[in-house]
Amino acid sequence: MHFLNRSPQFPTRSKSKGFTLLICLVLLLMVTITSMHGIDNSAIQEKMTAITYDRSIALQSAEYALRVGEDRADQQAQLEHEGFPEEIGTVDTMGLWRCDTDDLAYTLTDGCNDGLCIENNRNCPDRWLTKGFNGWKTVTGLPAYMGQPQYYVEYLGDGYACNSNATVFGCNRYKIVARSGLGQGRAVVMLESIFTSE
Repeated sequence: MHFLNRSPQFPTRSKSKGFTLLICLVLLLMVTITSMHGIDNSAIQEKMTAITYDRSIALQSAEYALRVGEDRADQQAQLEHEGFPEEIGTVDTMGLWRCDTDDLAYTLTDGCNDGLCIENNRNCPDRWLTKGFNGWKTVTGLPAYMGQPQYYVEYLGDGYACNSNATVFGCNRYKIVARSGLGQGRAVVMLESIFTSE
């Protein structure tokens, strides 16, 4: 019997021609792409967190201004509306502020005094929608990170129901509009409430 003495055959260098290097480069490329995708996701999540925080601060700021406006409306009800303007400028036959609906750049300062405004004409856009409106009252005394929120109080009249059952009438009604004031490029929150006071 003859036994063949065979040794295992390994590919020589000339036959592999860098195949291992190619596999390593492909794997390295895949790891790089995966890690870059993870970095992008982290950056997006960080931006989303910052936007959510900014919006939360803006909401708190606007809510504070809304409460200040409601307190001021309640004070005005006790003072028989002495802070609201008497000289209301150009009005229509119903005694409401007249606006030019073709030009939204008009100002409504004639109908406002230090954040206290007469009732807006229902045919006009809301005051805060107009470019030239500057009748906002700025709230001061807040921490710097909350900015300077603003509000205005619009007197809607008296004779409204004082309770939800509409059994008692003669209450004053106000519309309070508040907005956050965090600055350019930051989140803006606007809130509106209808407030009734005796």
